Amino acid sequence: MAGNVPGQLIGTSPKASFWLLRSEDGPTENIIEEYNWVSAAEFADSLGADIINSSLGYSEFDDPSQNHVFADLDGNTTVVSKGANAAASRGILVVNSAGNSAQTPWQRIIAPSDADSILTVGAVDENEVYAPFSSVGYTADGRVKPDVASQGANTVVASTQGGIMTGNGTSFSAPIVSGAVACLWQAHPNATNLQIIDAVKQSANHYNAPDSLTGYGIPNFAAAHMLLNGVNIPSEGYPLQVKIFPNPFTESFSVIFFSNDTQSLSLELYDINGRKVYSVPPIKTNPGFNNITLQNVDKISKGIYLLRIIYHEKTTYYKLVKIS
Repeated sequence: MAGNVPGQLIGTSPKASFWLLRSEDGPTENIIEEYNWVSAAEFADSLGADIINSSLGYSEFDDPSQNHVFADLDGNTTVVSKGANAAASRGILVVNSAGNSAQTPWQRIIAPSDADSILTVGAVDENEVYAPFSSVGYTADGRVKPDVASQGANTVVASTQGGIMTGNGTSFSAPIVSGAVACLWQAHPNATNLQIIDAVKQSANHYNAPDSLTGYGIPNFAAAHMLLNGVNIPSEGYPLQVKIFPNPFTESFSVIFFSNDTQSLSLELYDINGRKVYSVPPIKTNPGFNNITLQNVDKISKGIYLLRIIYHEKTTYYKLVKIS
């Protein structure tokens, strides 16, 4: 989140303000640590914290009599999940890692990632493929968890020796989302924590078909920004809800749109004389938000252009301006 080493590592919220609170007793695993987590959350609330990023979770303890069972993961049973929900009720946006238990006998998410008012983050790799260690859902009461996923495999992170390295774990995917959430909330300061969470989930790449591995999928924060600005997801495959940015543009621009199904979409750029100056081959859309960046438009002359979008056998035009 806070990394800021130009050319090597830029976190998702490098200019945010941070408090680092430790509630974990490293050498042991005891139920008291859940109470410690709640105490840390209470302290964060007293400081006026907006977001809690937590990379902790609990399922099994040194004393087996303290172990949780799957039935406990109903969002409101374990001490730490109750504490996470209490923090959410105070307006704090809690982001928690899903856990790294998928390849263990437990396999499932761990408390408080089952909490019903927080954002739980699983892991994918740099190719957007599910990371096999990332803990799986659903919750005991059948809710989708994890909520979303971010890169937690081969993630670029700062090392304890002061260098840059890569690492694996949902402890890395959750902070990526937390920082992005901070930026999104800064853009929409009047939104509530739950409205931010809902927009992030709706922006994810398979919101209409969630699963137990990555939940609603990989979030698109530009799309979440659109949703919080009042752009509604269409109930039909057409018309498109389109956002083009930057506009005016210089070297490239992106087109974000929502699709309810898999379709072929074509993009063509025309000058004011009706000449086609740029196009991309037909693109297969995915259900959910799609983000297409048009590169290599820096060589066309500055001026006014029309972007032609052909989708569902219908055509729409959007005006763009190239300024240099």
